[in-house]
Amino acid sequence: MTGQHACRAAAPAPLSPPPVDGRVAVVSGGNRGLGLQIVRAFAEQGMRIVLGSRSPELGGIAIDLLGDLADLVTVRQLDITDPASVGRLASWLEQRFGRCDVLVNNAAVLLEDDDDEAATVDLEVVSRTLEVNMLGTGRLAQAVVPLMRAGRSGRIVYVSSGLGSLASRRRGLPAYRVSKC
Repeated sequence: MTGQHACRAAAPAPLSPPPVDGRVAVVSGGNRGLGLQIVRAFAEQGMRIVLGSRSPELGGIAIDLLGDLADLVTVRQLDITDPASVGRLASWLEQRFGRCDVLVNNAAVLLEDDDDEAATVDLEVVSRTLEVNMLGTGRLAQAVVPLMRAGRSGRIVYVSSGLGSLASRRRGLPAYRVSKC
């Protein structure tokens, strides 16, 4: 992992030069799957991306997969269940870029078994699922909205799931399904 990809608790860096189109996006859970594909798509558009990952090491591995686009991506440690982690990211965004134009709330967990039912699901699993998938994403949105308002622009995207659809008649996964509505 190169130095630019590492998550450091260093003194605030000077404002970075704006990307080609000037926009900055944050993608939570951007180190794999759909999140990484979103990071790639934004980078292909010339946006500056902040890839939020619970593990900076896994974020660095993800950046290595981006090839020439890696220069547009910075990894930051982000645990959306931890108010201090979210606060550090928001402060860093303000100091580093002075803006946030797009937030993609992609981070999520699926902790239960496929055959769990609402009447018998472990309520601790429900609580942990809602903490990440609902409260954590809301916490992150609240933290970056001031940067969006200051720039008089911004978009927040919540990644949902077909399992959260009322039209889905599939059984099981009650905690995940309610968290993704």
